Amino acid sequence: DLSGERPLLELCSPPAADGVEDEAEEECDPDGRTEAFDLVVGADGVRSAVRESLSADESTSTRTVRYADKNERRYKTLPLHPSAVPGTAADLNWGCRNGTLDLGMDALPTKEGEMVAVLLVKPSSPAYGAMEGLSTGAEARAFLSSALPPLEPYLRDDDLDRFVQRPVARLPKFMLVEGQIHASLPKGGVVLLGDAIKAVKPYFGQGANSALEDVSVLAKCLGECGDDPAAAAASFDEARAEQARALVRTSRSFDGRGPLGTARFLVPLLLDIQLNKLLPRVFSPPMLRGLQDERNTFVGLRRTKRRERAVLLGLLAGMAAAARAVGGFVLRRSAGV
Repeated sequence: DLSGERPLLELCSPPAADGVEDEAEEECDPDGRTEAFDLVVGADGVRSAVRESLSADESTSTRTVRYADKNERRYKTLPLHPSAVPGTAADLNWGCRNGTLDLGMDALPTKEGEMVAVLLVKPSSPAYGAMEGLSTGAEARAFLSSALPPLEPYLRDDDLDRFVQRPVARLPKFMLVEGQIHASLPKGGVVLLGDAIKAVKPYFGQGANSALEDVSVLAKCLGECGDDPAAAAASFDEARAEQARALVRTSRSFDGRGPLGTARFLVPLLLDIQLNKLLPRVFSPPMLRGLQDERNTFVGLRRTKRRERAVLLGLLAGMAAAARAVGGFVLRRSAGV
């Protein structure tokens, strides 16, 4: 309730978690208690009740935008153990794919020196049905040894037993918040952060990184605004709202379906690599590399790439004009004009 001087919350018991987080709304059970707070931080995920309350209030411009998933993926995670094979590098990302089963695997290193693999499948793929049908760790080992042979030395029986017990999970659909991600009241404020303001597929780890950065920026805003939570909420909105939207739009551009989607991902990547090699002072590295540089922002990267595309089009237009001029001159000389 935003009608008072401070935000008023209706307290309730949350629904039981099902292990799968998606965009479906689940209401909690109100227990009749209400309480006013100086600052309400909506860090309650993609199904944020705080965000929906802001959207429903006529005094805010908050609006949730959910995108249809045109490239749906399901996944399961599985620990891998490079330590089982002496000399195996554990400081690099691993990846492999079975094209026949339409099964992909990407693994990231952990600080303990092991790996966490994510097995990605389409709901319509042969791999999805095979994974759903596994009932024992021995069956899982046989399936993975056949489908992705390089993994076999790094599998453990206890991990495989837990692997078959977990359901295949869904990746989140893309979601962002247009308008305000905060509300400022006379003596209080409300602010949204983390997955409450954006949802992306975790291909590049930017969703979690961005959520951590949200927390850091909110702490900075609170420190700068002292005892004024309304001002801190407004300052956070100014600093992070457009960044969250840029992250979602950038991530969606990497998630095309089929050959066309692959081409839309690979062509700009390869083009940026070559342009950066040829003219490093004019053209920056590819977007994916830029995302790994903590000095960059999502908004800044998108602006940079738009500017570079304009420069490239200008260069191509200039080269085409020069070619036409040279061609016309040659033709006139050959005609004796």
